[in-house]
Amino acid sequence: EVVILKEVLGHVPKISNKEYFLTLKMTVNEPQPLLDRGHEVAFEQFKMPVKYKKTMIAAVSGDALNYVEKNGQLSVFNNQISVVFSQKTGWLTAFDYQGKSLISPLVTQPFKANFWRAPTDNDLGNGLQKRAKIWQQAASSLELVKISSVTVNSDTLITALYSSELFAGSYKVNYQISVDGRMHISSELNLAKGQTLPDIPRMGMQLVMSGEYKFISWFGRGPHENYADRKTSAAIGLYQSTVEEQIHHYARPQENANKTDVRWLAMKSQVGSGLLVVGDQSLSVSAWPYLQQDIDFIAGIDGSASASGLVPVTSKHGAELLKRDLVTVNIDNKQMGVGGDTSWGRLVHKEYRIPAQSYQYGFTLVPFSQGVDDNELGNMARSVDKK
Repeated sequence: EVVILKEVLGHVPKISNKEYFLTLKMTVNEPQPLLDRGHEVAFEQFKMPVKYKKTMIAAVSGDALNYVEKNGQLSVFNNQISVVFSQKTGWLTAFDYQGKSLISPLVTQPFKANFWRAPTDNDLGNGLQKRAKIWQQAASSLELVKISSVTVNSDTLITALYSSELFAGSYKVNYQISVDGRMHISSELNLAKGQTLPDIPRMGMQLVMSGEYKFISWFGRGPHENYADRKTSAAIGLYQSTVEEQIHHYARPQENANKTDVRWLAMKSQVGSGLLVVGDQSLSVSAWPYLQQDIDFIAGIDGSASASGLVPVTSKHGAELLKRDLVTVNIDNKQMGVGGDTSWGRLVHKEYRIPAQSYQYGFTLVPFSQGVDDNELGNMARSVDKK
């Protein structure tokens, strides 16, 4: 049967500050064995060709930014925001908004690069923990070469440049801090040509927030976890959950809870204050109530060879995984697919891998006070300048 959608689509504008999607669903119209009336059998989603027009909203005002170097720390602050960087490591160590800390005091490095994922069952079956071990160690191997600052209009731009003994090239992070508390971050991995390196499991950054920010909203694919090669079952939409509700409890702790094609993500406290993350491009994101090390697998330490010799036996168990009073937020450019043609050797399909080459991506952190609902967060996200 041909259905004419002219009347349905008549309200879709040609120009808007919003994205429009047409979602078609097939549902059961009469009860059947094991299927109730209204059960969704299939769906498809189409993005409408609406020209984008940027939202303009009034920014929060702020005093001029102060810059201080003292006791091995570099501080940028005003009446709205205070951020502190270690002059030894170059990493952000403190991030306060309107007098309240957004990051966890339980870890010494709450914000860092991340090129690794806790191996899935499929990863262990194809030897990721050995084949790509360099990327498990890459973030911790970064050595600060130089940290510098310049003034850009009323903003302060902090640049940290790193090198690593594990690969030829460099890694650079730019932090552009604005008087209203917004901070644009760009991450750049530059790999020199002529070296042989394994595919990168993940290209991203990881932020560890205080445990009170346990409520999550996102505009992207959901509500269940999805990956580059496992996402067509997850419709693009606006979703809300808690951190604990949206993680997946695998029998063996491993990578989980990822969301793809995410335009923006918000982590909120019980009173409604929090942090908005807006990508310069679509992001791959997740949030966990534990650290990546809690679910990671280190060859030779966290398991032993199985009787078949195919998939290692792990010493970690999902039922024993403890929740911490913190939230690990993964803000990624991309993460490789999960594969699964077999769980004992087949690699992720080539089109869903991340070749070892240079990458650059960016996102903006927008802290907000209580009383901001998801519609307002959407407006704030659409008003962010994409660098």
